[in-house]
Amino acid sequence: MERHDADTETNPQRLIEQYQNQCLPRLYNLRRRVLAGNLLSAQNIAYIDEVTAGLDKFRPYLSQYPQSQELANRVINVCRDIARQCVANEAEYRYAKTG
Repeated sequence: MERHDADTETNPQRLIEQYQNQCLPRLYNLRRRVLAGNLLSAQNIAYIDEVTAGLDKFRPYLSQYPQSQELANRVINVCRDIARQCVANEAEYRYAKTG
């Protein structure tokens, strides 16, 4: 993710803000790109992996900060949309290349 420091991991409000202000906008941008038929780079795929792996940081705060549950769900849903479209785009790209 763009900005990472030890305080972000131990401060739930900063973690939530990081995902809302940095991660989700970038994920929405990636989703727009794949919905337009583009393939993702290895760097973009690694970013998605990093973001989804980072969702474990939300676990301790789910009961105290209900917005963290909603935010985690949005991240998961956007990543799922991206993954599904990437598979379709890759299949189409391979078919066009061989067909």
